Parts: sequence; structure tokens; C-alpha cells
Amino acid sequence: MYNVYILLTCTGTIFSRLIKFFTRRTYTHASIALDANCDQLYSFARRQVFPPFPAGFIKESTNEGIFAIKSNCKCAMYKLEVDEYSYKRIVDQLSFMYRYEDVFQYNYLGAISYFFHIPHQSDQKYFCSEFVAEILETNDAIKLPKPASLVHPSDFTQMPELHLIYEGTLKNLKNSINASDAEIICTQFVQPHIYSNQPCQAFETNHVSQPKAACGR
Repeated sequence: MYNVYILLTCTGTIFSRLIKFFTRRTYTHASIALDANCDQLYSFARRQVFPPFPAGFIKESTNEGIFAIKSNCKCAMYKLEVDEYSYKRIVDQLSFMYRYEDVFQYNYLGAISYFFHIPHQSDQKYFCSEFVAEILETNDAIKLPKPASLVHPSDFTQMPELHLIYEGTLKNLKNSINASDAEIICTQFVQPHIYSNQPCQAFETNHVSQPKAACGR
């Protein structure tokens, strides 16, 4: 079995406080990682520290950006065990999205629709918890109780497949993680074509049309 990790945070930025005020939930942001060190997290959020716009698919680290500035924020780390098939598909999908990161934008309309309990999906657009939920479900890692676009970061705390391995401040996360959980299984997973010559072909076909032209890469 392999492990993937879900990091939930509430950084206390203006945007984070607004979400918490309207939802009354503990956490306001969700990220996914393949190792518990959290040196490479993936999510949908602001692309730069200030200003908070534009936003889209990003690579995060607990040592950089908002996480470094807000290191005293509350967080929770969950571990999900997946089989080799699901793990490799998640790796391939993250690799593909990282390669064409400019294509994937933040789902602002979906985030607003969430507050009215209206599911709203948009091609190549996600908000943070929608992205994490969908990448897990589409790769057969979990079965969601509701549409991905209605999943709030705090909803992950109620999913029985996920196991809590840490809750506390972000700055103490690494020192508190068990050594076996901190093992990096795939340090180069952002490199395309790790597992096959055509990674995530179905995802590429269904989600991005002519990605090279769209990205200019």
C-alpha cells in the first residue's frame, strides 16, 4: 500500500477569515502531498503571496509563501492508504497538471456556488477542496458522499478512509510526524512520464484540449 496526505489549514488571511466566517468551519484550505514532509504540496490558491490574485494550480511548501508567514496557524494532517493503481494515477495526474499549470485556474464561481449548496464544475477550474476531492475520487482512492464541488476542507475530517496523524500548529508539523510517515516515496513525481510513456492519457484527453498551445510550452 501507498500513502497520500491531505493537509488542512486555516492561515488567517483576509480570504481565509471570510471563508471561516461564512462557513463556521475549522479549516479553510486543503492541499495534497505524496509525503508527510509537506515540502511539495499541491492545491488551488493564490499564485503569489500578495496580492491574492490571480489564483490557480500551485505547488506549495510549508517553508515558503503564506505557510512560512503564517507558521503559527492551525493545521491537521490526514493520511490515506491507497493501492498501487490509484497511487500511480494520482502521480500521473499531478505530473500532468504541474506540467500545464497555466491552463488550470481557480474556480471562483464554484466557490461562490458552494455557499448556496449548488454544485458547479468548470473545465480546468477548481477551488482547493474541490481539487483534492476530485483527484482522490477520479483515481479510485475514495468514494465521495457528495459532488466534489460541494466538498469543504473540513469535510475531509469526517471521511472514514482518512486517518488523522497530526493536529496543531503548522510550524510543529514536521517535528511531530512519525519517521515512517515522513518517508518520501516518490521524490521526482512532478516529472512527467514516470510510470508510463503516456501518463494520465484519459485525464489529458478529457480536461485539456491542445495544452501546448494554451500554455505556450
